Amino acid sequence: MNPILPIDLLVPLLLLTLAGSLFPAWRSTLRSSLPLRLALLACRFGAWSILAVAALNPGAWFRETRNENSDWALLLDRSSSMQVRDVQDSSRWQAAQELAAQAVQSDLSRRAKIIPFSARLEEVLPDAAAAEKLEANGAATDILRSLDELIGRYEGGTRKLAGIILLSDGRQIAAGSEQETALRACAQNAPIYPVCLGGPVEQKDLIVAVAQRHQITFAERQTPLAVHLENRHLGNVQVRVRLLDEDGKELDAQNAALPDNQTARVDLQFTPTEAGARRLQVVADSWPGETDLSNNTTPVAISVLTEKIQILFVEGLPHWDSKFLLQLLRRQPHLQATTVHRVTSERFFRVDLLGGDETETRSYFPDTQPDLNQYDIVAFGKGAEYFLSPERIGLLRDFVQDHGGALLFCRGKPYSGALPELEPLEALQWGAPTARAFRWTPTAAGEQAGLFGVLLPPREAPLWANLPPLAQARESLRLNPFAQVLVEGVFNETAARRLPLLVSRRIGRGLSITIDAEDLWRWDFFPNHPEAGAFYRQFWVSLFQWAASQSEFLPGHRLALRLAPSVVRPGEPVKAVVVGRDLGIGLDAAPNLHMAGPDAKQPTLTLKPVPGRSNEWATVFTLTTPGLYRLEASNASTAALERTTAVLEIRPPPGEEQNVSADPDFLARLAERSGGRVVTEQELAETIRSFAPREVATESGTSAWQPSWDHGGLLLLLALCLTGEWFLRRRNGLL
Repeated sequence: MNPILPIDLLVPLLLLTLAGSLFPAWRSTLRSSLPLRLALLACRFGAWSILAVAALNPGAWFRETRNENSDWALLLDRSSSMQVRDVQDSSRWQAAQELAAQAVQSDLSRRAKIIPFSARLEEVLPDAAAAEKLEANGAATDILRSLDELIGRYEGGTRKLAGIILLSDGRQIAAGSEQETALRACAQNAPIYPVCLGGPVEQKDLIVAVAQRHQITFAERQTPLAVHLENRHLGNVQVRVRLLDEDGKELDAQNAALPDNQTARVDLQFTPTEAGARRLQVVADSWPGETDLSNNTTPVAISVLTEKIQILFVEGLPHWDSKFLLQLLRRQPHLQATTVHRVTSERFFRVDLLGGDETETRSYFPDTQPDLNQYDIVAFGKGAEYFLSPERIGLLRDFVQDHGGALLFCRGKPYSGALPELEPLEALQWGAPTARAFRWTPTAAGEQAGLFGVLLPPREAPLWANLPPLAQARESLRLNPFAQVLVEGVFNETAARRLPLLVSRRIGRGLSITIDAEDLWRWDFFPNHPEAGAFYRQFWVSLFQWAASQSEFLPGHRLALRLAPSVVRPGEPVKAVVVGRDLGIGLDAAPNLHMAGPDAKQPTLTLKPVPGRSNEWATVFTLTTPGLYRLEASNASTAALERTTAVLEIRPPPGEEQNVSADPDFLARLAERSGGRVVTEQELAETIRSFAPREVATESGTSAWQPSWDHGGLLLLLALCLTGEWFLRRRNGLL
């Protein structure tokens, strides 16, 4: 209400006027009949009531409004994927043209803006007939960029965008943020209503990939390369896979039978003759009918090390396990092991396995950090408590965490009883011993880590079922943080319960590895299992090589280079971080970072110190040309030149023809986040009607009161009340 007077004043005044009008009317008719008196009183009260309502002035405030100046957009996807004929015997493009014509006909307000797009938004078409002259031949699809450009045209303008109809198959090729685009549309009150055209399409393709894009090896060592092939709808094919060097020379080749819609593994090999970094290519010959030939080739980087892996092997309780292992290490040209073993409580012997003599020593374990940091791997057998003190465990912690060394427990629990100071460096919490037979079974994490399927046979290899079972291990109470199980022990009587047998755990710049099993030497002892003997030798050599390569620093290197991420699309940022470790000679200047590859316009990148981190530098850069790039960090300020490399892969953006299947899920997410939804052809007209101009306040923004009593009916009722009283009084002689 909006009364003509303040309500606290108006109400008493209305009551006084009620009494002042009804009381005289009643007194002036004392000699009349009761019905007449009541009729006159009702007429008088009715008139008063109408006037009281006018004085109280019920109604509502309203602002002056107008219809909003707005358009709605009809986006037509004319990329080449719209040529696919999977919409009722018509192409997607023909279906989009027909729907556009129907949509424009249902737009009675004539506010539709028909705009084609492919890689970006194009000009507005004058009418739907103009779309019939266009062809679906766009080389790429960028729905998100086109929507961003459309929204940008209306931001800050006088005309608004009421909604967007998107006729597309939803194949978003370019990188972009669908959430950001959808939120921009939602902020403009312009929901997106896609109509998905088309469905899934079988793509005929042969895909080649390597299990590990960057491998570490040694000169004159035969190096395996695990290649994975995938056949998509090509039928049964015979594929030739070749390994090529930088000059295109064939290093190895294999033929593989690949059934339709199946995968296969091909093992290639090569033997590097000299140290350094190499870039090789794995090529699978093309097959008729392939839609994408770019994934028939994949690069692989090889780092050939010059320094041997330095191993310190410590054994407090000698056993056949240690004897077999040390004999194996002695025969490896790229491993140099020093062993310290305890003979009695007072006698310790130190042996250089590179042909050195056994010598008795009292300095049986390094007592200073520089002495310990000479090694890449410290391996323990049994009886670690005879060597370790709290001070030496502190040295081990710094060796792993800061220096980037590897700690390997080769024979299960390395100590008897408890050694709480060592527990933070272990991968698991030890439980009770078990003597139940189990089989050695790699896990998916073991393949992802690059140990199995690269250096060792993959999980599906028949070898694992043929290995003799083992029976000496311990239960695990729990895994420590950041631990990964690479091998499980599967009990013969039940496969449900498993033991973690090979566990790795990242600790700072290095890692800790635990083998919770004993008597592995039996695989190499019994002549009935020659396959097991070969695996025993392969396993230990590969494990030491893998452990050294998993450290942040490679053997003999004082610089480490890491890239985040190491696989990107053109134009995406890459962060390169170089870390140095000090072996007594300070790194007093920022290292140099050189880059070689298809688009090395800046062959030298500038590194800047990372705040708060000593001996650590970083830079961020982008590249636009796809290919494999080799980055090399070096530091010439010391007496010897230090070098380390990393590999960066710039993957080409997906092509328009590589996958032409419609993507309704992408369109549904985009629509939902913008406040719209995916619509069908039948819902199109109703959706367009929802784009009717909205009422908005005028620019003046003035408000006015709209009384609810101000209409002719109430005035007529007032006149009837007054006229009725006058008529009754005149007829009965009361005037």
